Amino acid sequence: MTTLKDIATHLNISIATVSRVLNNKAGLIGITDETKQKVLEAAKLLNYQPDLSARNLRLGRSLRAILFIYTYPEKDKYGTAENMFFPHPFFSHLLHGVQLGVQKKGYYVSYLSATEQTIESLSKLFDNEINGVISWGQLPGNIRALIRDKRLPLVGIEPYLAPEDIRPAIYVHNELLMSQALEHLVKLGHRRIGFISLKDEAGAELSQFKDRREAFLRLLPRFGLEPFSGQEMFGIVRPGVHEYTPGKVVARQWLETDVRQRPTAIITGNDLLAVGAIRTLRNAGLSIPGDLSIVGTDDIDWSEYNEPPLTTVRIPKEQMGELAVALLERLMRGKEVRRNSYFIKTGLIVRATTGPCREGGDGDQ
Repeated sequence: MTTLKDIATHLNISIATVSRVLNNKAGLIGITDETKQKVLEAAKLLNYQPDLSARNLRLGRSLRAILFIYTYPEKDKYGTAENMFFPHPFFSHLLHGVQLGVQKKGYYVSYLSATEQTIESLSKLFDNEINGVISWGQLPGNIRALIRDKRLPLVGIEPYLAPEDIRPAIYVHNELLMSQALEHLVKLGHRRIGFISLKDEAGAELSQFKDRREAFLRLLPRFGLEPFSGQEMFGIVRPGVHEYTPGKVVARQWLETDVRQRPTAIITGNDLLAVGAIRTLRNAGLSIPGDLSIVGTDDIDWSEYNEPPLTTVRIPKEQMGELAVALLERLMRGKEVRRNSYFIKTGLIVRATTGPCREGGDGDQ
């Protein structure tokens, strides 16, 4: 691991000068801007990571406080900043995993919803209390810059829109997820399998949904499946509207299509889309899975208690939270992590929304 001495030797200057620059004290003793810039560039070149244990001792802190920041990838998806924090059933399990991780390590965790408007409050928090940061979703650019400026270690969970800025990062293994869903449906005899994704009001597909849809399309040839018209369906998510509502809208659109062009099975980008679609289709008199098999993604609590109980691909949300804490602890102690990206494996949960494709029905291609 690179030390202050390594940087000093590289530049042929004193360790004290390097230390003062990296601790933002260069201006106090007249270090020139040129020297300061050389030190910062050398630190980046040599991949210097500060020893936060020593830093916290100097500041009189115990190495015990981390911040968990939740920001949904798309701005204002749930309206105001005040109601952005706890909207999604995925979140409670993820946070539980973080809490399990910090309890094992003897830390405590603070958590908040961050927006571009909270930069001043975050700056004070970083200066006085926080030793490391875990983020879920897309951090605004100015908050990412602030974390870099404060030299705080950062671990990202699904930072799809800025992966190069947030390392290490934890992702769902979407290729495995889609493979498990497709294999299950193909074994049941389905050949016309559709996918429901989500876009925002501007028409941009939400990043994690796009990643899953693209994995779905890549895997079709492996299972001997061919694309067909209407295979990909998109709901529109709007501020203040939960994701099961677009599922209902897409289902109504599906009901208006020619029966001969319909898929016999659908995979949804998350469970909320599936729950919304199932409610609409059953209200229209269709049988699930008799007329249509549906596989969700996430395995949120709603899935098991849906009517009928939802077949889904489970994402181990608590495991993601615990892994984030473990990686962050290594960074907080000045240690390296093995990889820039970590992919969490998923598992198929078969319940009651999938069944055999009707012989001679819409499944024939």
